[in-house]
Amino acid sequence: MKQERNKGSVLIFILCVIWLLGVFATRLMDKTVEELRLAPFSKGKEVEYAVETANAFEACQAACYLRITCELDHRGVGWPTGSLEGFLRAIGVVALDSRYRWEIMDRDGSEDGRFSFESLFRHEQDSHQVFAWLHKRSSDGFLDEDDGKPYYDSMMDWQDEDDLERDEGAEDDYYEKWQYRAKDKPIRNFDDFKRIKGFFTDPEDQRAKDDHGLFIDSNGSATKEFSYFRNMFSFYNPGKARWPFTPQLKDFLAQEDDDLREELDDSEASWDSLAGRIDSNLNPGFVARNLDRSRESRLRFYRLDITTRPAGYRLSALLETDSQNNQNGARQPTNNQNGSEKKLPRSEGNRKLGYPWRFVELDLREEL
Repeated sequence: MKQERNKGSVLIFILCVIWLLGVFATRLMDKTVEELRLAPFSKGKEVEYAVETANAFEACQAACYLRITCELDHRGVGWPTGSLEGFLRAIGVVALDSRYRWEIMDRDGSEDGRFSFESLFRHEQDSHQVFAWLHKRSSDGFLDEDDGKPYYDSMMDWQDEDDLERDEGAEDDYYEKWQYRAKDKPIRNFDDFKRIKGFFTDPEDQRAKDDHGLFIDSNGSATKEFSYFRNMFSFYNPGKARWPFTPQLKDFLAQEDDDLREELDDSEASWDSLAGRIDSNLNPGFVARNLDRSRESRLRFYRLDITTRPAGYRLSALLETDSQNNQNGARQPTNNQNGSEKKLPRSEGNRKLGYPWRFVELDLREEL
């Protein structure tokens, strides 16, 4: 009797397991069918959103071309209606589908008014000054050029191909705990700094002021200093920074001299006088190495941010034009600022339309 009772218990247990598996299988099938039912709809909507965003981009390009041909592409001139989005609405250019609307932000891409990333960092002491100034901003302390050396050493170790660690730098053994290695290639975008020693938060790094790196805090968010840095440097400006400089670059050049900061905003100020005062704040010869006294009034870069609502699809682009507005002979940007790599041609579509620019950056994605 006991043996038969045990057999019955096992049978009931097996039947319960089979029943549970059946319930799980049924729910999984229902979920799968629902996903398959919605998949074509979602896919179709994604294509629809992308097409609508691309339409907005085409309209923006046409408007920018009109601005160039009408010779309104000067710094400070702006659009007749105050913004590119307002200009398109004023001439009746809106989303093709009434269910959507475009949000368009255009900014004069002031790449010329920023330091050339590669050019400035060829001079170590100039680099120390930049990083020391940013470090001072983050710590509210006194400016000490030695504070910039650890950041410079880490940045250079990240780029060079050898395994020789600089005095205050870092090579692969430092990054192993995060399961990655030094890049061993030149830095081509700002995202690299999120992984370089000193710039992101390392709980074991005693230099991390207030428990955060120079550019990334303990929550993984960008600091104000990172925003300043991004607005001081350009990966697309192959030469010296040209007047008018970005506000962040002016802050650095003026240091604590408030009068000089005001004069840097004055387009009529004497360059020779300004250059001498800047050099007195920074390393001797800083101006000659990194700044260009010529003034370029024509816009060379256009930065566009386009979002399709309510879908939340976003397109970001940076367009580079020829500073002389020569459609057939625009300056060719390169992957390497010294021009050693293959030049990037304009797109076939832009050549056919006569657009005098090429896409330096182009990114289309769905907002999360």
